[in-house]
Amino acid sequence: MITNEIIKSFIICKYKAYNMLNSVQGIKKDYELMQTEIANQLFSKFAENVKIRFGDENQIVDLKLVHNEKISKIILEYHINFNNYDLLVDAIEVNCGRLIPYLFLMKEKISKYYKLLLTVKCLLFTKMNNVEIDSGRIYYGKDMKTLKFKIQKLIPECLRIISDLENLISFKLEPVLCQNNHCKICEYEELCHKKLVERDDLSLLSSIDEKDLKRYEKKGIFTIKQLSYTFKLRKRNERVNTRNHPYYDSLKALALRERKVYVFDKIEIPNSETKIFLDCEGDTENSFIYLIGILIEKKESIEKYSFWANTKEEESNIFDELYRIINSHREAKIFYYGKYDWRVLKKIISQTNNVSIKKIISENSVDILAKIRRNIYFPTYSNSLKEIARFMGFSWTDIQASGLQSVVWRYEWEKLGDISIKKKLITYNSEDCEALQLLVRFLVEVFNNEIQNNDKVAFIEHMDPKENQTFKNMTYATEDVKIITQGAYFQYQRNKIYWRTNENIKKIKRKNEKVNKIKIKVNRLF
Repeated sequence: MITNEIIKSFIICKYKAYNMLNSVQGIKKDYELMQTEIANQLFSKFAENVKIRFGDENQIVDLKLVHNEKISKIILEYHINFNNYDLLVDAIEVNCGRLIPYLFLMKEKISKYYKLLLTVKCLLFTKMNNVEIDSGRIYYGKDMKTLKFKIQKLIPECLRIISDLENLISFKLEPVLCQNNHCKICEYEELCHKKLVERDDLSLLSSIDEKDLKRYEKKGIFTIKQLSYTFKLRKRNERVNTRNHPYYDSLKALALRERKVYVFDKIEIPNSETKIFLDCEGDTENSFIYLIGILIEKKESIEKYSFWANTKEEESNIFDELYRIINSHREAKIFYYGKYDWRVLKKIISQTNNVSIKKIISENSVDILAKIRRNIYFPTYSNSLKEIARFMGFSWTDIQASGLQSVVWRYEWEKLGDISIKKKLITYNSEDCEALQLLVRFLVEVFNNEIQNNDKVAFIEHMDPKENQTFKNMTYATEDVKIITQGAYFQYQRNKIYWRTNENIKKIKRKNEKVNKIKIKVNRLF
């Protein structure tokens, strides 16, 4: 049977749906289990909200009981059960014969994925009941905000989704396996990752999306190793800003193949006697920051601070602590990693009236990820701090430590109040600061003579431009392929080279090129 979970999975990842249809056992992630638990809790709130809005007297259980009345009625948890489908629609509003299916969503932001999910259910509902539906409504977030949208524009894409899913069930063909953003919270992550590593699959590179995969496949490139041989050192265009040069997937692949750090361009890490390394923890929507970790590096000492907020109301207290630290180290450079921490810093800036503090944070903050992304190529599948730091030998106390896992730990702490979970979070946050410190030290030293002579670091400017570009003796799979290839080369010489030097061939070519001259006749006189 095709259930809600299979539909959800198919829209995100066809291979996940394939595994579910074939009863492949996965290991549920803590983050996914947490989301399910929260969704179940909030669904009760959603049901109560809907009942209050429509009234108990207008709640019905069967569409057959609906008449063309002006009063709106509501059906909670409507089942779509026909053919191979067994789906659940959270609610359906009936108003003067018009039907509006509802989708409840625990997230604070709505993506296209959720609109597609509801539209698919609308189409299947239409098919089962032979009725017209033109809109859907999404309830989302803790505050139960609503969004009504027209489904017309999404129908073609959703019809393809339904068709592809039914074909997957009918023909039982294994879909293409590739990595995407959903993998980190998927129960099949370990299983799929193992297969992708064995295949040396291009999708392992986080910079390559589905469009890039198709582009490389057209060129006959299917593995990271194959991609690594396509990197060519090109002459720099002096008019192009250094910051605007492209990101090279092929150079990332070369770094992985050679297990080296490749330096494409020099980066400047601001130097100061005091450096502040910052890492923040909060919810996924960035609406509540509950932990700020700080590591202060001076010439002869290192100081560590962890500012913790028990509730949303205490968030301003930890911001005040950060203001105090920054104010006492006004000349220090503030290092952070990635957009999440920068969004936190912007939030911190917006909540202070101190112009001096705003200026210090704005001018002294340095995003290390932005610095290295196009310039330093580490032998890692992505540029995440976890992968890069582990490559440099750093390790976290908890093996499961990650940004998503920290969200789970915070949820468990709020539910249980266990002090050991709080300590685990503070340790993880502090170790993130240490990992960032290690990375910055490496980047500062990477251009020193000592590092330049390191076998694990290579500078693009020192590469031989003729490397991997020498002609070699061709080897052929069969004698027939050899004859065909040589024949093709002969035609190339005759058509592209000899005609330039041989007058007879030039004459033959001119005869073959018929130029149609269009004679325009006068059809009007002025």
